[in-house]
Amino acid sequence: IVGGMDMDYMTLREASEKWGISTRQINYYCTEDRIPGAVKMAGVWLLPKDAEKPYFYKSQVEKVKAIHRLLTGELERHYTIAELSERFSVPATALKECFKSVYGQPINTYMRGLRMDRAALLLRQEPYVGVAEIAGRVGYDSASKFAAAFKAVKGKTPLEYRREGQ
Repeated sequence: IVGGMDMDYMTLREASEKWGISTRQINYYCTEDRIPGAVKMAGVWLLPKDAEKPYFYKSQVEKVKAIHRLLTGELERHYTIAELSERFSVPATALKECFKSVYGQPINTYMRGLRMDRAALLLRQEPYVGVAEIAGRVGYDSASKFAAAFKAVKGKTPLEYRREGQ
């Protein structure tokens, strides 16, 4: 019985497993009073068993979409989470969680996939442009690092991919 009411509660760990987000993020939601019915007892947060995963503020989603436009408009430029957080006035943790929620992947994973998709297109559309130049266009200073990333994402080297498309 909590506050005169008989309720079933879950711990941060249980909520984390149920919702697929970190206990740290849930703790943040609790301190921001974003989970109705959450109570802190003896220094431990307890959440109602029927509590729903909180969603992001509209302003955060709008900022994440603006960040997405910036990142996808400048594939050759790499931004750190700290730079984006400061530039768009959004906490780094909220930025990472919201981006993953909106786009389905962490920022760096998403951007690597996008860069490799763009590189794959360029490899086939511009057969006489060197791999190093294409690497530079999608944000890689090193052709070898680009080739390794490309192979990790696409399953073959840039040259193998190019030859396959001819």
